[in-house]
Amino acid sequence: MDRTEFFEGIDLDERIKGDPEIHDIVGTELPIMEFDFNDPTVDFDVVRKTMQYGNTVGGSEAANIMGVSQYGGAFSSYSQKMGLAPVPDISDKDPVKLGKLYEDIVRQEAELFLGGDNPDDVHIYKPNEMYRHPVHNWMTASLDGIIHDRKSPYDRGLCEIKTTDSYQRLSQVRKGIIPEDWLMQMHHYACFRIPEGYPGAGLPFTYVSLVVKQSVTKPCIVVTQPVDWDLCRRIIEAEREFVQRLETSDPPAPNGTEGDTEALKSLPMGEGVIEADDSYRDLHEAAKHAKKMREEYASEHQECVNMIRKKMSDQNVNKVLGIASMQTRKGMNNTMLKDKLRVHGLVHLMDECKVEGKPFIKLT
Repeated sequence: MDRTEFFEGIDLDERIKGDPEIHDIVGTELPIMEFDFNDPTVDFDVVRKTMQYGNTVGGSEAANIMGVSQYGGAFSSYSQKMGLAPVPDISDKDPVKLGKLYEDIVRQEAELFLGGDNPDDVHIYKPNEMYRHPVHNWMTASLDGIIHDRKSPYDRGLCEIKTTDSYQRLSQVRKGIIPEDWLMQMHHYACFRIPEGYPGAGLPFTYVSLVVKQSVTKPCIVVTQPVDWDLCRRIIEAEREFVQRLETSDPPAPNGTEGDTEALKSLPMGEGVIEADDSYRDLHEAAKHAKKMREEYASEHQECVNMIRKKMSDQNVNKVLGIASMQTRKGMNNTMLKDKLRVHGLVHLMDECKVEGKPFIKLT
């Protein structure tokens, strides 16, 4: 499908003048094209790795900065952008590889889903560029898709495509819920107007659509909701504060995610000893309380699991649909390994394979 202009009679200047109540979010100019990946001399992977450093924020970093990512927080993003901690390489992870492989197929499947009885009415354009925000110049965007619906041309959709086999995420989207970290990424992009060269150029998006693919054999799941402009404002404010911290070398406080925990391991530690003040004591008490609550919840969790297992045994079943199934997994038996090494005279390999780990904090 050609990039047909569906907004005849409305020139670009008039489109940008509209919606004054959200000018503080989308600005009054078109997004600025930073990189054109149609140019064979511009390598997307090289650009992506370069943009992981410095004072720019992409959509995939919004969840960390907003504190809703299960993988990391603002502290790990700060540490990585400042070159203080390594940036995890996720290019070999299956969901990432599948995402690249399936993206065009999923986009076409989503067109059929959104088009309903008239699939030709919906087209999802894939911008092959990276944009910078004309006002909030730290914001960058690489969009998965711009949705144009011939039946409703004045509703303008932003499409985000994800692949996952996570039971928790799939359960959410099947209930029509967009997981919070993905929602932040999508609303980071919703802060941009539609770029030049696409239907509705210069106009803001009116809704966001999440398209999730689990496997080739299963249909995609699509969840759509209107743009939440208040959320967009909160994202902009959080990202503005984050960028100011980058510029002043003022790190944010870490949270309890794995990403922040790993980033902290890159910080140098001295040899000195000091007396604890109230700030240390307060954190210490809070940590002990959290540990106690975790242990209590862990015990309650195991009790429920045990009761389910007992009921399954009573009923002589090994699976309860939508609830539980009996499974086994293979793991290393260290005692057996030592015995085998001893028999073959290779016990010394155990000592040779021992390495000193990174320092960690042990609470007393």
